[in-house]
Amino acid sequence: MKRRSLLEIVVNWSLVGFSILAIASVVLGFLVPLIGSGESNKRHAEEEARTFAADLYPGQNHRVSCMSTDTDGNGYVSCTLIVREQPIPIECANRYSITRNTGCRPMRITVMPGSP
Repeated sequence: MKRRSLLEIVVNWSLVGFSILAIASVVLGFLVPLIGSGESNKRHAEEEARTFAADLYPGQNHRVSCMSTDTDGNGYVSCTLIVREQPIPIECANRYSITRNTGCRPMRITVMPGSP
């Protein structure tokens, strides 16, 4: 059996440690946004929607309701703004989006390829 030097052993364990650290970083990078994306994302989107409504409809009463998840992956969460009892579909920035979107915008209709 071949004897390994102390240096070889340390280098091998360093590579193992680095590999474990790299894998853990990738896993945490995916899990952290998922763990925090629920209620805090909904509250964030609703705050953005209230600011949007106050800018667009100053002095008018409004209500907002937002989803907690970006279902189509565009960096925005679907919200409904209600002004004068009229629902207005809007999208507000997803708190955990890698696109770093901010604010809200009118809902965009996406047509999927192959649909009539």
